[in-house]
Parts: sequence; C-alpha cells; structure tokens
Amino acid sequence: MLLSQKSILNQRVLYLLIILSFSLISFTQIINYEFLQWDDDAQITKNVYVRILNWKNLEHNFLTERFTFLTLTCYSVIYKLFGNNPVPFHWFSIILHMANIIMVYFLCRHFTRNLFSLGFILILFAVHPMRVESVAWVSEAKDLLYTFFSLAALLCYFGYLKNNKYYFFIIATVMVILAALSKIQGIVLPFSFFLADIYFKRKFSIDIILEKIVLLYILFFIFFILNLKYFIVSIVLIAIYFIIRKKIQKLNKSVKTRIFIVLGFLALAFIVKCFSNYSFGLWKNSIEGSNTFSFFERFLLSGYALWFYIKNFFFPFPLNAVHPYPVRTASGAFPTEYYITLLCLLAVIAISGLLIWKRKKIPGLLFFGWFFFLVNISMVLHFIPIEGRLVAADRYSYFAYLGLILSVTSLGERYLFQNQKHKNKIPVFLVILLILLSTLTYQRCKVWKNTRVLFSDVLHKTPDIPFAYCTLAATYMNSQMPDSAIYFFNKAIKLDPLDPGAYFNRAFAYMAKNDKKKAIEDFDTFCKIISEKKFKALGYTHIGEIYRNYGADSLAIFNYNLALKTDSTLPEAYNARGIYFLNINNLDQAKHDFIKAIHYNTYYAEAYNNLGSVFMTQGNSNEAQKYFNRAIDINPEYTLAYDNRGYLKYVNGDGSGAIKDFNIAINLNPRLTQTYIKRGRAYAQMKNYKNAIDDFSFVIGKEPENMIALTNRAYAWFYMNDLVNAAKDFSLCTELFHENAITWQNLAWFHMQIKKYDAATDEYERSVKLDSSLIISYINLGWIYMNNGNISKAEHTLLQSIEINPKSSQSLFLLGELYRKKGDKNSSCSFYQKSSDLGDMQAKNALNLYCASPK
Repeated sequence: MLLSQKSILNQRVLYLLIILSFSLISFTQIINYEFLQWDDDAQITKNVYVRILNWKNLEHNFLTERFTFLTLTCYSVIYKLFGNNPVPFHWFSIILHMANIIMVYFLCRHFTRNLFSLGFILILFAVHPMRVESVAWVSEAKDLLYTFFSLAALLCYFGYLKNNKYYFFIIATVMVILAALSKIQGIVLPFSFFLADIYFKRKFSIDIILEKIVLLYILFFIFFILNLKYFIVSIVLIAIYFIIRKKIQKLNKSVKTRIFIVLGFLALAFIVKCFSNYSFGLWKNSIEGSNTFSFFERFLLSGYALWFYIKNFFFPFPLNAVHPYPVRTASGAFPTEYYITLLCLLAVIAISGLLIWKRKKIPGLLFFGWFFFLVNISMVLHFIPIEGRLVAADRYSYFAYLGLILSVTSLGERYLFQNQKHKNKIPVFLVILLILLSTLTYQRCKVWKNTRVLFSDVLHKTPDIPFAYCTLAATYMNSQMPDSAIYFFNKAIKLDPLDPGAYFNRAFAYMAKNDKKKAIEDFDTFCKIISEKKFKALGYTHIGEIYRNYGADSLAIFNYNLALKTDSTLPEAYNARGIYFLNINNLDQAKHDFIKAIHYNTYYAEAYNNLGSVFMTQGNSNEAQKYFNRAIDINPEYTLAYDNRGYLKYVNGDGSGAIKDFNIAINLNPRLTQTYIKRGRAYAQMKNYKNAIDDFSFVIGKEPENMIALTNRAYAWFYMNDLVNAAKDFSLCTELFHENAITWQNLAWFHMQIKKYDAATDEYERSVKLDSSLIISYINLGWIYMNNGNISKAEHTLLQSIEINPKSSQSLFLLGELYRKKGDKNSSCSFYQKSSDLGDMQAKNALNLYCASPK
C-alpha cells in the first residue's frame, strides 16, 4: 500500500515537472522582450515612486496605490537591483507563474485524487493561451502576484476547515490582505472562502458568517478607512468575541439568540460610525469621459464579457490584446452582437439557478468551480464601472479561470477520466492537449515583443481602434519622432473625434515641433470635450505653459487662473503659476502658490524644489536647503534639485558639498552645460583651478561661444598664473561679444592686475561708454587715474560711481584717499568715516591713522 501511494506521488510529481517544463519553454522567449509603452512606462520606467526605493516612496504608494502596493514594491526592488532592464522583470513574471502552477498542484489534493484530473487541471492552468497577457506583459505581474497569495489563502483556509485551528485562518487572512495589496480583486476572496465551506460541507453556523464579515471588515479598514483607532478597537472586539463564543454556544437557544441580536446591533452601529464619512471609490477616475453607461447597458456589457471569457476558455483564438468598449450606432444603440450576447448572461443566471437547485445531486467540484469563476470574474463584469477602455481582457481571467477548469474537470472525471475503457487513451489526449496549448501559447507570446509589434497585431485584427493608434503614436513620441506620432494621432482622431486623450497627447507632439498654435488648439479642444474638472484644468494649465514659454505673460496668467477657477485643488496649476511669479520676482505670490501645490500633493518634488528657489532668492539658506532636500528625498533622480542645492552650497562657501551635488546632477544628465559651469566655479572656490578649467573647457567644446564659460576659464587661467591663456580667453570674449561692456571690464581688470594700466584705462573707458551703470569700471578707473597722478579725472570718475551707488564703501574710501593726497583733511576724513560706517576695514584703519585727534 505504501509503495502504491509512493508510486502515485511520483507520478503526480512527474506530471508537475513535465507541465512546468512545457510552460517554461512556452514563456522563456519573453525574457528578451522590451518594456511596453502601455502601462509599463507609467508604472515602472517613468514612475519615480517605483524607480526609487525609499520609505517616502513606499509611503506614497501605500497611501495612493494601495491595491497595487505590493506589486509596485516588487517592481521597486527589481529596479533597485537591476535598473531599467526588462529581463529581470520578465523573469519575475515567469517565476511567479511557475510558483502558481505549483500552488495549484497542492490545491488539487483537496479536489481530486485522480491522476488524469490533476494533469488536465495543471495543463489548462499552465499553458492556456489566455495566460499569455498576464505573463508576457510586465505590468500584469499584479495578476500573478495576486493569484499567488490568493492560492496560498485558499490552501490555508482549507487547512483551517480540516484542522479547525485558528492560526490557519489568521494566516489565510494575511494572505488575503497581501492578495488585495497586489490587485483589487483580492477583496472578493472571502466569498471564495464561503464557497469552500459549501464544498467541504461545513455545518452552517453563525461562525461561518462572522468569519467572512470580520475578514471583509478588516479588508475595508485597511483599504478604505485606514483609521488606526477604529482598527484597534475593532480587533479588540473581534478577539473578545472569539474568546467568549464557545461559552455563548453552550447557552440555550433563546438566550443565545438575544445575545447575538444585541451584538449584531452593536456591531452595526459601530460599522455605521466608522464608515459614515467615507465615500467608496474602487476605481480611479479615467480621462475617458465617454465611457458612461446606463444600468441596462451594463447588463449588455456584462453579457458580452461573460461570452468572451467562456468562449475563449474553450476556443482561445483569435486572441487580441485590446477589446474596446462598443462604438454606438447613429441612434446611440450598441452593436447587434451585444444584444445577442445578453443571452449569455441570461444563460449564466439560469445555469447558476439550476446548480443551486440541484446542488445535492451534482458534483461538488462542479458547483464550487462554477461559482468560483463567477465570484472572481464579477469585479470586471461592468456592474461596477471599470477604469480604462476595455470591455474585456485576457488578463482578467488568470485567477478566475481556475473555477472553469475545476468545473470542466469535474465533468471529465465523472464521464471520462474514471472510465476504464479510456484508460489508455487519456494520456494520449493529455499529451496532445499539452503540445497544442503550449504551441498556441508560444506563438501568442511573440506578439508581445514590443509596443509596435503588439499594436500592429491589434490593428491588423481590428483596424478601427483609436486607442491602438494613440499607443503607436506614443512610441514615436518616445523616439523623438513627432511627425510620425502626429500621423497616428490623426488616425485616432479620425476614428473617434471625441477622444480627449488623443487631442491631449497630440498637443505635446505639436509642442515638440514648436508649433504652439496647433498645440494650443488641441489643448483647447481637449478642454471642451473633457467633462471632468481636474482634466479640464490640466488642459488650461498646459495652455498657460505654452504662453509663458513664448513670453505671452498676460495670456499665461489668464490660463493659470482659469485652471484654478475650474479646479482649485490642482497642484500642477499652482506650481505652474508659481513659476510664472518666480520669474517676474513676485516672491510672495510664488511662495503662496508653491505651498498650495504642496498642500494638494505632498509628494510634489518639483513644487518643493521651486519653493526652495524662492527661499534661496530671498537669502534664506536654511529654508531653501530644507526644501531642496525634501525634493531630493521624494525623487533622488531630480537633477534640478541637486543643481539648485549645489549652487546654494557654493554661495554659502561650501565648495566641497556643492561639487558633490553637481556631480550627482551631471551623472543624472551629462548634457547640463550650466551645471558644468557651476561646478567649475565651485572648483575655483576651492582653488582647484585645473578641474575648474576642465569643466569650463568641456562647455566651450560643446558651445564655443559660451561667454560665461570663456570668462570663468580666463579667471581660472589667471589664478593658475597661466597669463598667456588668460589673455587669450579675456581677449576672445571681447572679440566675440564686441558690444558687451562686461567683457571689456574683465579684460581691463586682467590688464590692471599685470600692471598694463594704459590698456586697462582704455578698456574701462570702453566698458562705461557701452554701459554707464558699471560701478566697478568707474572705481577701478578712478584708482588708475589717482595712482597716475591725474587727480581731477580720478575725482570726476569716483564721483560718478557715487552717483550710481551712494553707499559704495569702496568709492567712498578711494575719495577719502584722493582728498588726503590733495591735502583736504576734512573732506578726506568725512569720506573715510562714511566708508567705515558701511563696514570698510581699510577706511577704519585710515581713520585711526590719519584722522584720530592727537592726545
């Protein structure tokens, strides 16, 4: 007997290994596939909250993306370890699928002892072509992860039913929570537990109901309320009940009933109190404003979706990645097939009623599997509005199909697998089925190679899907090919002139071509079509951005104000308007807007950086650095925040700290020429002139006429005592920028340092002729005149500098020197005193030396 059991076990393991091998062969090709520009970019490659693994981003994902929190965290870990490489992400999906096959293998022990039934279940679960979308598409790892924890939850719950040990139930509860943290469908798992109670013929009791209520209650607290105080009270009350429930069960029926009634009313009151101020929204708002349906139309959608899933279970071809919502006829009705497939919904209702009526006469696995399928597909049958554009999708069936597999297996077991006549034919049938499905799956995987291959396949099968053209357009935008992107956006708009997303994205393509007129027209059309205020306001904000970039300030501020009038909570609008105010130096209003943006989005890194810029402009270094730090905490890849923080450190004399920040900014974006210049200045501040010259030379190599880089390099050459190269750069600036007064002032300074005073005099005079406000030129020119003995010119020049800035301590000191040389002690001491009062140390020394009263 033991040998027989061991033999059966070996055969089961052999089945599992063979099916795992075929599954691996079918899917391994996907490891070389690219990320798609269909959710993969939004969820991973362009999602800073995934690309950067830190506590701030984990907190953000838990608070704002709770139903995919665990999936996003897995993405973050993979990205942290391997970077922007799709290969490990695909391996993650394949491994999860293999793990789910193994979990189903263990689950089958509770459903059947028949070896052929086991093989049939595993084959259908492992290599059914409807699996491909969930496994090949990186973004759908949430299906696989949610399924893994759901299967683990079922295994634990089955253990609880068989052993009556509450630790199994507790572990099952944790698995349910983890499943829901992977995908929203996890919240319906308690209903699958109820089906398990029926399958295992668990005696009906109040515990059966209370367990599910408690589990649902915990789920709703975690995923909707998240109020720690209420949650702790709830857990305490639940624990008290389970402690005293055995004592309650020993009471007579009437007392027990009264206690349950009282406890029920108390629990209901507590639940009402907890949930009274909460509005539930299972699905996010979509940019699609046209996907609204009446109550009857939702029945039509449900019937079509059920037909799709049941038909594709038995006949999985042709498969398509996109099944859009129906395009209404001229009268506003749905296409004819939606009214025909309503029969499928009616048939499902009839079959379900028949199975309930005949429950005691039919196989338990048939009943369990059928309702398991319906429960787990229910959330995507459109009775609850679904986010997005699809009436059905292959991926929605990944976990739910296990129910159909079990139902069909139960029939196969009754009429085929246990029939001794077919004992030798069944293995052949299973081998053929395995090879056939594996081949179909292998071929279907090829379609998911990249975005263009996938959506070319979609359009080949259904050439009238606007969304597919928009996605192809996005691939061209990502490749910096706006003309091709516009071509596909035009096709999408031709098919659906009321698709706001197509206009919104085409506007960015026009912006890439610097066609501001057409970009504004598209944003304007978007704002007219879209009904949701948030998106409408976003459109106005982008229009404002275009006007601001082209200097039309009045139109920019008009659109920013219009955006905020439309939606006073839109952080992007506050941030954009704040930048406008910052650029015109209205710092108070800029600060107000950036604070508002942060108030409405506490993870808005750009707004924190901009607020830091306001404080830096105001000279408040501590506050500025605090906000730059916060921006970097949120987005450690935020180049501009490092650049700003580095400049702040440079201004405050922390050259070493500045260089560290500039290094990070340059590593993130090596094309930032201004950052090289700033880093060069920081090197110069630390007297590391060689590295400073290297940075300035790098910029000049890219931009030979960059005056700032040339000027800074000239000064660096000088301080390295390389006067020849310094002279070349100073002179080159005057040649390239002949009418720029600063270049002449810099060259004059250089000649002044090497004591070529005649040349310096000519150049300073040239500089003030070009710009009469250059006080430094007047001061240095006055000094040269005074030292050359030309007192009258020196006096005239220095008095001109005083006219420009009456509080120039340097001008006042030199006038004191000049009048001392003229022998006018009173005037000399008066100017020394004024300069000293302004903090000039030379003037203070001169006062003590020349103006102190004799003792």
